[in-house]
Amino acid sequence: MFQLNIKRESSELSYVFDQPRLVIGSKGSPPVDLTLSDPALLPVHLNIFRRGKDYYAENVGHDPETQVSGIPFWKKRLK
Repeated sequence: MFQLNIKRESSELSYVFDQPRLVIGSKGSPPVDLTLSDPALLPVHLNIFRRGKDYYAENVGHDPETQVSGIPFWKKRLK
């Protein structure tokens, strides 16, 4: 299980998931698990997946504005 906090300009969204993989994007096709309304997001923007006991985030959209704890990334192990 993991908690995902998404900070946007003046708000923060929080989600809890209990699945081995989560796909985040702006549209439902190809299938995504979490759809966010944001013109900057690609249809498939971010993958979060479990490998062993660890979770990883993969910036599929290669968007430099996508960050973990304020730091841009392409693929990162989450804590």
